Amino acid sequence: MAWYKTGAVAVTAGSNAVIGAGTAFIANSRVGDGFRGPDGLWYEVTNIASNTAISIAPNYQGATAAAGVYTIAPMQGYVKESADRLRAITDQFKDLDQEVANAQASAAAAKVSETNAKTSETKSKTSETNAATSATTASGAATSATASRNAAAQSETNAATSASNALTQADRAKTEADKLGNANLFLATVDSVSAGVPRFKDALQVGGAGGVLLRREGITDPNSTAMVRLTHATDSSVRIIDDARGVVRLLLDAAGSAQFGANVIVSGGNAYIRAGAAGGNSHLWFNESGSTATRGVIYCESSGNINFSAGYGQSGAGPLVTITKAGVLVTAAGITLSAGRSISSTGDITSSLYTGGSLSAQLAAMGTQISSKLDSSVADFAIIYPNGGTAAAPGNIVTASRFTSDNPFPGFHVITVLEILIGGIWSEPRLDGNAGTGGASYGAYAQQILPTDKIICQAGASGVALPSASAGGGHGYSGAVLTTAPVRVKVWKLKGAI
Repeated sequence: MAWYKTGAVAVTAGSNAVIGAGTAFIANSRVGDGFRGPDGLWYEVTNIASNTAISIAPNYQGATAAAGVYTIAPMQGYVKESADRLRAITDQFKDLDQEVANAQASAAAAKVSETNAKTSETKSKTSETNAATSATTASGAATSATASRNAAAQSETNAATSASNALTQADRAKTEADKLGNANLFLATVDSVSAGVPRFKDALQVGGAGGVLLRREGITDPNSTAMVRLTHATDSSVRIIDDARGVVRLLLDAAGSAQFGANVIVSGGNAYIRAGAAGGNSHLWFNESGSTATRGVIYCESSGNINFSAGYGQSGAGPLVTITKAGVLVTAAGITLSAGRSISSTGDITSSLYTGGSLSAQLAAMGTQISSKLDSSVADFAIIYPNGGTAAAPGNIVTASRFTSDNPFPGFHVITVLEILIGGIWSEPRLDGNAGTGGASYGAYAQQILPTDKIICQAGASGVALPSASAGGGHGYSGAVLTTAPVRVKVWKLKGAI
């Protein structure tokens, strides 16, 4: 039987009365049918007063409406049960035609009795007129006529009652037949049934706030609380609700976002977070419990850089920490290695192990210490050019010559190194020789002489330089014995006065 939707209805919040306009409730609804009101909720039809008035239960829960849309839907029962009921009704009323015929015959007999009674009454009145002696007889006849009239009226009433009962039972039989038809329509949507579980050919539609109840596997008690509800809420969200635990296990909001009531575990697979649009960022947000207040966010830019923001949008939140696509860690607030040890944004290392609490302070202190050791008042260096020479025009040292020069650091001990110039290279010629009759010596040497505090330069008796292969030296000289060459002396001041 098709759902009835013709006309409009007026409903009042908190009332069970439904007033129709342009409706025909008597022919198109039954007590027990479903009524969906303008508020979208379902109610049961409890009474049909007229074509324009019905009652519902529970009382209307929505807002008052003067001309709202509605739907009356016949409630579908189980096919076997409807068939059994129809069969019982058929058996009960298989003699209904005979009973109606009997009732009609009783009504006809009542009419005949009434006619006879009227005839008897007429004759009684005639007899009363004709003879007073017939008064008693006439009176008795009148009484009989009255009794016959009453009997005829009762027969007519009984016949009308029988006819009304027959019509009521026929109406009920039609209702059960309608239910049977609806059950057949329901069965037409079922593809198969396996172990008591139906499989539908198309979508399963369920209305109302209760949603679809999913009982836990292995539970057969229909009253068990071991179940969850799948609902499509008025805010367009889809929810899986665990009423026994009082939690929403899964919520898919109208925008398509998913909210989970507990942990999300990915085993043996991948979790993907995709950008909302080309060139956009992919975000992983961390929120407060039960709200959208943000604790932090991790997001990946279209460039491939990954950014971390702790306390995003909150007072006191620091700058981003970024890992670039190339794997470089970028942080403007430094890196904490352990308690009391960190790397600052400038590259300095902070630690209690360092003097001043940081590596930069430690290096500064070390620089100060080194500078104090190398201070010219403590240690110094100079180059002198004997025999009246200068850096631009060095003097020469010749075989067996001896020169005296002033100490560039008077009153301090010094270290001296004499060098000669050969082939554009300054290097030590060294001094080497042998003692005894006819002894020879080659090279040159410089040293500090005390107590005069002078620098003495002495050349060998046989020459100032031998080939490098014979005497060493950095010149790489390989010629004959040199007897003269430009000369200089390196002088290092030592800590401590003479």
